[in-house]
Amino acid sequence: LFFLFSIAVLVNDSTSNPYLCKQLCRCDLERKFVDCNHKILNKLKREYFIGITNVTILYLEYNNIEVLESNVFQAVKSTVEIIFLSNNKISIIHSGTFQNMKRLKILDLRNNDLRNFEDNSFIGDVSLKELRLSNNEITYLRKLLFRDLISLKTLYLHYNKIRNINSILFSNCTNLERLDVAM
Repeated sequence: LFFLFSIAVLVNDSTSNPYLCKQLCRCDLERKFVDCNHKILNKLKREYFIGITNVTILYLEYNNIEVLESNVFQAVKSTVEIIFLSNNKISIIHSGTFQNMKRLKILDLRNNDLRNFEDNSFIGDVSLKELRLSNNEITYLRKLLFRDLISLKTLYLHYNKIRNINSILFSNCTNLERLDVAM
């Protein structure tokens, strides 16, 4: 009987603590966060987040992440509210990376190597209130990039290499209160 109970506990533990929590990061699923700061991650895989339920905060700062593949956050998109991805080496945000993350409120991409965003990088992110893109290598923002960010209140773009900003870029950002574009 004890043997069967032990097997049941091991099986249950493996489904509630996926690879990301077992091998790479510190996960506190009661307090609803995953802490992968300073783990020397080179990339994030969609599979890392499968099986993580009810997480609201992802700490992914101070790694070596270069690319965010499309739909990487698919498994947690219905619960995540805050993603910290600052101080990595991210150079491009692919279409669909943050797509339809309806509860996402804060996205921190400061201090990366961001140069380019595809048009649908933030499609469906209607709850995003704060977007931190400062200290990157951004030179151009596509005019439809922020079209779904209807709740956006704060946008940090300072210390980039942006030369022109099309007024259409912010046409749907009717709640925008703070825009920082200092050079």
